Amino acid sequence: MNYYEVLGLRQDMPVGALDEALKKLQRKWQSRTNAPSLERRQEAENMLQLVLEAKEHLTSEDKKEKYDKKLKKMKPQKQVEAVVMEGQSAAALIEGAKERIASHKIAEALLMLKKAIHTDPDRADAYANYGYCLYQMQRVSEAVQAYETALALDSSNLSTYYDLIFIYVEQERFDIAEQYLDQALAIAEDKTAFTRLKTFIYNRRGEYDKTIALVEEKLASGETVNNETLADLCDAYEAEALAYYEKGHDGYYYLTNEAHVENAVACWEKTLPHKHVYDNPTYPEQKIKELQDLKKKKFVPGVGKIYIIPVLGVLATMQQAELNWLTGVFVLYAVLLTALAFVPVYKMNKAAIEGRKLPIQHFAAVNWGLVKGVGIVFTFMFAIANALNNNNR
Repeated sequence: MNYYEVLGLRQDMPVGALDEALKKLQRKWQSRTNAPSLERRQEAENMLQLVLEAKEHLTSEDKKEKYDKKLKKMKPQKQVEAVVMEGQSAAALIEGAKERIASHKIAEALLMLKKAIHTDPDRADAYANYGYCLYQMQRVSEAVQAYETALALDSSNLSTYYDLIFIYVEQERFDIAEQYLDQALAIAEDKTAFTRLKTFIYNRRGEYDKTIALVEEKLASGETVNNETLADLCDAYEAEALAYYEKGHDGYYYLTNEAHVENAVACWEKTLPHKHVYDNPTYPEQKIKELQDLKKKKFVPGVGKIYIIPVLGVLATMQQAELNWLTGVFVLYAVLLTALAFVPVYKMNKAAIEGRKLPIQHFAAVNWGLVKGVGIVFTFMFAIANALNNNNR
């Protein structure tokens, strides 16, 4: 199997780019396993399986190198000879093309469908399958023309609507996608697949509140909602959680106050009833725990210097029995500093984003400055004393 050819990938792509491209393809075909046509659902599942297989071979340097060497030894697939197609009816050519699509021989299927269209230009299914092959080969604009011709010949084919809507969504031409979606919803008896396309469009446009309102209304009414639509709902709640984050100077996003933490947790908690849609069902709980940890107090990094004066004070006063009460003062002072140095993580985040230091960090800097200053003074005084002693001798 030539994964590059079947999945529309370039063989000279680096491993990192291939990994990213395969992730996009995985999301794409996962989304299409809910197509209204059984044939299209099976094709999507087959393509998804091929993507997963390709990830096994192409997402590490060693495996890709071995696969590329193996690919060189493979004999190229022979295209359908024109003579084989001569005399066949359009129906026979279309069936033959479907068989080749199922076997991932897209180039051969394309030739047969082109011949079928030439034989009978009024066959909507020929144009629909022709569009599908063009789409598989990344010839998107030609695919759109073929699909629209198919709809002009047969405006009741839901699979054609579904494919065409998906292409327009991928191109971010949402207005056109919604026009076709409304047409499909008007004639579809089972609207499940197209409801999912509506939430898919909402999320791609960033209208997460619309996804939440639509899906929660269906759940409240007891209507069955498929996993793909529930995944869109979870994506919408995740996006709402992310809205409470702020971007820091380092490019990372942080939660900076307790209210935002609570709001983000509330969003993630709404995904818990649907956690089965995640590859890792414990993922929502993990995110909630991460957020709750932001409210816990932790020792501020880099403020250990606040203890220098208390420690030196304790050591000095412990040598003088009559000054033991002062030792206690230094110990209490150190305890107070410890209490001040334990700060909720979200407060540290806020200081980092605003490019400032917490009061305890300023205190540590002053403390360290005093210690250095006193040290320099005593060193200077000791040097003068030594010099005077040497002169007196």
